[in-house]
Amino acid sequence: MPLRLLCAAFGLVFAAAGLAAAQDRPEPIIFEPQSPTIQPQAPFQLEPPSQITLPQPAPALDARRETARPRTTDKKFWAVAAALNTAMILDTKSTFDVGYRCPTCYERNPVVRPFLPLGPAPVFAMGVAFDAGVMTVAAKMKGSSKPALRRTWWIVPVALAAGHFVAWRHNVGLVE
Repeated sequence: MPLRLLCAAFGLVFAAAGLAAAQDRPEPIIFEPQSPTIQPQAPFQLEPPSQITLPQPAPALDARRETARPRTTDKKFWAVAAALNTAMILDTKSTFDVGYRCPTCYERNPVVRPFLPLGPAPVFAMGVAFDAGVMTVAAKMKGSSKPALRRTWWIVPVALAAGHFVAWRHNVGLVE
């Protein structure tokens, strides 16, 4: 029960922060009496064509590619993200399958264990949020100016996916 209360309080804090940011008061509008006299305005005049300045054309596409940083979210990145997310879904689904069929079995992951009594939806949401955070850090590493980070961005997501796949395979073995 205290964990459920803690999760509710955490969600309430984030919801209240979002609502507070959306409800900033605008500056007050002050109405001042206008003078009844009408000010004459100058007639509208067009500028001669010689004085009109046109925006400069954008540089050629090739020039942009030379100065732009390489994309961090390429096919490899999305393949690793898909593998991580698929592995997490399979692991979580098989965890609940084992829990329904084996009353003496228990979750060995101390991070996930407290969330299991809440049901599948919060556990899946937590897994997706965690994987999104991991992939965000991986994208930052891949786009880093440091070569060591650019070469090793994939290690943590692949290791987590491998761990999920091993846990999934273990759970499937328990169900069979």
